[in-house]
Amino acid sequence: TLSEGRGSTFSHRPTHKPEPAFRFTEEETKNFNGSSQGQFLIVSFAILAMCCLWPYQTMMQTQSFLASKFPDKTSAGFIMMLCTTWPLVICHAGGLASGSLRQMSYGSKVFLPGLLVIAIAVILVAVLSFVSNANVLLFSLYVAATALAIGQSFTEPAAFDMAGLLPSIFTTQALQVGNAGAALLVSCVQMMTRLASDGNGEITTEQQLTLTRVYLVIMGCSGAVMVA
Repeated sequence: TLSEGRGSTFSHRPTHKPEPAFRFTEEETKNFNGSSQGQFLIVSFAILAMCCLWPYQTMMQTQSFLASKFPDKTSAGFIMMLCTTWPLVICHAGGLASGSLRQMSYGSKVFLPGLLVIAIAVILVAVLSFVSNANVLLFSLYVAATALAIGQSFTEPAAFDMAGLLPSIFTTQALQVGNAGAALLVSCVQMMTRLASDGNGEITTEQQLTLTRVYLVIMGCSGAVMVA
């Protein structure tokens, strides 16, 4: 009987499940999503993500220019891919592991890379306009791609951190939309300018060089939006 009593006592012991804790109430989230300021911030995050990724995508899609300008440098496209990928991966992983990214303010992690994008765009346009040495041109492009990738490793985590501080899931979703839209828009802009310049016809190296300058100017404008 004692064991039965104990069994019944333990079997009827009430269990309390902890309620999930949220930083923001449902009402606060609803008010933010419905306010004009909240909607403005959501759209702003999408634009920020698009502008942050625009320089990276621009440098990634220089393959046709490299093949046209440097036909004897068959590894140029592969090296460019390395310069735009590995610095981003290493700096991003190192910053997360060490916590060094936390030492900088959110504003500086967006503002300074934006200035870097503008400076690199101006320098590359000047180099492509006045320098004819192939080795110097390639070196400049590689260094620019590496610097932009490092800047991207600061900007992207900062944008997601800022989005996570707000009482809405739509800010983070807007960043994801902006990231996906950047690759699509860069490709569309390059295709439209290419078609506008000479349609589907053969394009000369000089025309390809001119188009690349145009893409770099647009890249500089994306940096100006980040700074603004």
